[in-house]
Amino acid sequence: GMGVAGLSKTELSEENVNVKFKKAKRSSKIISSGKFDVSGGYSGKIIRQYIRKNLRQLQWCHQKAIQKNPNVGGKVVIKWIIMPTGKVLKPSVVRSTVGSKQLEECLVSKIRLWNFPKPKRAGTTAVVKYPFIFKVVK
Repeated sequence: GMGVAGLSKTELSEENVNVKFKKAKRSSKIISSGKFDVSGGYSGKIIRQYIRKNLRQLQWCHQKAIQKNPNVGGKVVIKWIIMPTGKVLKPSVVRSTVGSKQLEECLVSKIRLWNFPKPKRAGTTAVVKYPFIFKVVK
């Protein structure tokens, strides 16, 4: 199935996904606000569910950045196109306050590999602009 190992359904439906990393003094918290822009024929709900399910990948990027700079945090707005196959095209950072190129590039590289469920209407594409808020939890 599509379940995420170790996370119950209730935890997935929360706004915040929190991964505790072993031996880390500080850990990453991502706030997925749920507010985002999508244009095209894809269901916003399906996009949101997919993103939430894959937030741990982005959290891994943040955790790596924290190891270099313990206070790296802020908001990154990323824009990408979802093709009719579900594949992601041209992910890019639209706005960012995190001040870490490493983090931004890592996020983009993860999102580039995402593969969304195919839309109900064949041939549909979507443009997504999604804000991710990164916080450091001591």
